[in-house]
Parts: sequence; C-alpha cells; structure tokens
Amino acid sequence: PNGIDTKRFNILETKKELRKKLNLPEGILAICIGRLTTFKNQKFLIKVAKEIKRDDFYILILGDGDEYENLEKEIKKERLEQRVKLLGFIPSEIVPRYLKASDLFLYPSLKEGFGIVILEAMAAGLPVVIFKEIYVTEFGDNILVANNEEEFINYTKKLIEEEEFRGELGEKIKHDALKLDIKNIAERYFNIFLL
Repeated sequence: PNGIDTKRFNILETKKELRKKLNLPEGILAICIGRLTTFKNQKFLIKVAKEIKRDDFYILILGDGDEYENLEKEIKKERLEQRVKLLGFIPSEIVPRYLKASDLFLYPSLKEGFGIVILEAMAAGLPVVIFKEIYVTEFGDNILVANNEEEFINYTKKLIEEEEFRGELGEKIKHDALKLDIKNIAERYFNIFLL
C-alpha cells in the first residue's frame, strides 16, 4: 500500500486554538477533502447536512474543481450556507491543521485508487465514514464502511451523538494509520527487494 508521513499530523495546538486561528465555528465539525468532481460525490454531503437537523453540526468541504459552482448553488438552494462551508483550495501544508480542528471525516467518493486523504484523516485521529466501493483492507477494521446512503447518514448521526464512541474510534483509527506510516511501508518494500 501507499504510506504517509504520520508525523505531519502531530500538532501541538488544541482543537479550540486551531478553530480560532482558522476562523471555524464551534460545534461538531465534519470535514471532506478532495477535488470537486461528480464521482467524488460531495453533493451527497449537502443531503447529509439536510438530514441531520442540528444547528451545531457543520460540514467543511476543502478542495476546488469543476463542481464548485454546482455545489455552491445547491448549498444556497437548500439554505445551508451557515452549516455547509465550501472553503476552496487549501495548501497541503495547512491541511493537517484543518483535520486536527475537526471531529470526523466524511468521504462520500464513489471511486478511488487508494485514498491517501483517508490515511491523512486517520493519522489525525478522525473517525472516518466511507462507502464500501472505495474500502481497501489496508485501512483496517475501524473505518465505518456504509453499504448505502442511509447507512452513511446513520453512521454520521452516531458519531455526532455519541462523543465517547467518536473518541474511542478516533484513537483506534490513529493507531491503524501508524501501520501505514511511510517508514513502515518503505521497510516493507525494502524487504521485498532483498528477497
């Protein structure tokens, strides 16, 4: 599998400090990062926000792409501008700070090679919800894998409502990410080449 530098996600600032610096709302923050295209399915996140009628639940969408304007229109149409934030392109060196400031990672993509951004969310200790179409065994057993839209929304609700569950899952997932640290992956490649 691919690996990532998990040390990039060891950020000393607290969630509260980061939210203040990044001008993010208080409450429960879900985050999604990726190119804005139809197959990445960010439009579904608007449906998630609509279904979960909580004023303290926000969805941050980071990224740019050809779906930006369509998403913007849909958010306005559903009157969700206060709860679904399109933040546009964010430089990769700042992304770990947005992840650390968030509470959960929602990734509704319908096709993916090996989602590095999922590993990054795991390394930041965020519980992750994805669809089964993009799950790979290397992610481990602690990712919430939805078979359909209803299940995706129900997993999201559970993470919002059960803070203890959210925290425990975040710790487990962070541990899973360490197995995919770039040093461990490089060592595995090195051992293959030595055979």
